[in-house]
Amino acid sequence: MSSSPSNNFFHGLQFVFVMSKLGKVQLKILRDKIKKFGGAISDRVNGQTTHLMFHQGVSYESGLKSLNITSLPGMVSTVTTDWLSNCIAARNLLPTKEYKVQRSPLQISSVSNEQVYKPRAVSKPQTSRMCFNISGTFKFFSCPDYCKKRKNATSATT
Repeated sequence: MSSSPSNNFFHGLQFVFVMSKLGKVQLKILRDKIKKFGGAISDRVNGQTTHLMFHQGVSYESGLKSLNITSLPGMVSTVTTDWLSNCIAARNLLPTKEYKVQRSPLQISSVSNEQVYKPRAVSKPQTSRMCFNISGTFKFFSCPDYCKKRKNATSATT
């Protein structure tokens, strides 16, 4: 990962969006920004895919299922769209560690001497809104955060 900002910081990267809960306009904006900064987009995972993009609340398993695949090549990073938004805002590739989407671990419980595998409960998806600022950068907010900030801004102007 480069340490200095560049206009082509997505060069050599190919992104695939899974089962996007993003609106069409939001998805188009992200796709346009990826291309603007040198990246490529595909509708399917292939040998060139470097990043699989998940919207907040979409599980690893449901994302793969939406693409009709059961596994990924080892070099594909599975990250949330927050990583992408923050890279665009920083004009640089950021570490993916805190944005990773991982396979849900299987939990084993004992029932009548039988092993039953239960997937970890997946949290309820949150509705997000994309907000823009004057410089053209954007950030996703969960609906309660967005509504609270909007309410505060509105009450301050009245």
